Amino acid sequence: MSNIQVTLSMSTDSLWRECFALEHEMILTVSGRRIFPTLEFVIAGLNPSKTYSACFHLEQVDDKRLRFTNKCWQETLSTETRETPRKVWHQQGAQSGSEWMCRPITFDHVRITNKKSKEQGNASYIHLHTQHRYIPVLQIFECSPESSSLVSVTKIAHSQFITVTAYHKPEINTLKTNNNPYSTGSRKDRKRDRLTPTSSSSSSVSSEACVTPPPSKRPTPSLSPAFSPAPFTPDFNMLQAYFLSQYTFPMGFPNPYFSSPFMIPTPTPTPPKIVEEEEELVVVDV
Repeated sequence: MSNIQVTLSMSTDSLWRECFALEHEMILTVSGRRIFPTLEFVIAGLNPSKTYSACFHLEQVDDKRLRFTNKCWQETLSTETRETPRKVWHQQGAQSGSEWMCRPITFDHVRITNKKSKEQGNASYIHLHTQHRYIPVLQIFECSPESSSLVSVTKIAHSQFITVTAYHKPEINTLKTNNNPYSTGSRKDRKRDRLTPTSSSSSSVSSEACVTPPPSKRPTPSLSPAFSPAPFTPDFNMLQAYFLSQYTFPMGFPNPYFSSPFMIPTPTPTPPKIVEEEEELVVVDV
């Protein structure tokens, strides 16, 4: 068991240490909340050919209840019943030692809640008491066809935290908001960045405004035609003039040259030609 080593990954360990130095606060919600910073465990010392499984739980550190008064945490004796920690197994199930050691493992599917009933039917939900200290615990079991045996238990001291429903220290709030891409503050900052125009975009907007005035300031088109060649061009037929007038005048403005719709004259039917029959000359012999 002593040969197995479990640590936090380099990308997450420093943030956990910063949070611990500020008396780390972890938000609990009724609907369930992801643990942040992410717990990324790096495992070493397993037998590459043997099979292992891993489970995670949160253990209550002591029997104290904490209350934030006068800008600091005060301890009192907790009256809450100390529950048996709920264990959540890793989603990958049983794997060989080489597979567990080849990359960091996480339990991102775990959700922490302050409502006990949320655990029912949700294997990844863990109920915690508010204003108590907890520490993450990783257990590794060696699996065999007959049974499984516990070979490693890891508690990392600087990963413990205090459960709260709202942050009390602005420093921890700022630190988490700046490092968590899913936090509310980060979403507001990204939205504000999208809504704030850059210098290039504002210059392009201003140049467009100079070329095309806004609809409310556009001048009313004149009623006089800008170009109507029909009365002056001898070889311009009336049908072409009609369609040109509809094109050159905006909708809703009458065309002074064509106040009424142009009607294509229908051809007058030609009466049938009557062929007169010639009189037949009859010659009679006397």
